[in-house]
Amino acid sequence: FILYFIVCDLLNKGKTLGKLLFSIQVVHKDNFKELSTSKLVVRTFYKIVSILILPVSVVAFLMYHGVTIQDKISNTTTIIVK
Repeated sequence: FILYFIVCDLLNKGKTLGKLLFSIQVVHKDNFKELSTSKLVVRTFYKIVSILILPVSVVAFLMYHGVTIQDKISNTTTIIVK
């Protein structure tokens, strides 16, 4: 699963198969622009960490009202693309 996220996130500009299927995109929280490669690397790293510590991630998700650890740390959000 680590390789899946690394390949999808870095080669598809942050779009995993689920994001492609549901037309969801990860963008900067401040200006809603596409993420740079360095920002994608940081977000992907924290996504993998959050999966490895899943119980902690679930608690953090609930505490941050639906914001994931990787989005909180990398200052990103997911949006629906029309």
